[in-house]
Amino acid sequence: MDLVLHFERKDLVRSGALTESTTQLSLLANMIDGRQIEARGAVEVITND
Repeated sequence: MDLVLHFERKDLVRSGALTESTTQLSLLANMIDGRQIEARGAVEVITND
């Protein structure tokens, strides 16, 4: 089963999770059955200078 999540870019920037030097985002979650999952994905940050 796949899971698709959407996040607001401004919230990631505000929290410090996304900066100009970010190359990867990670998601850690605790499932209700006690399992823990981790997902990672590569990102490329493009700035509008």
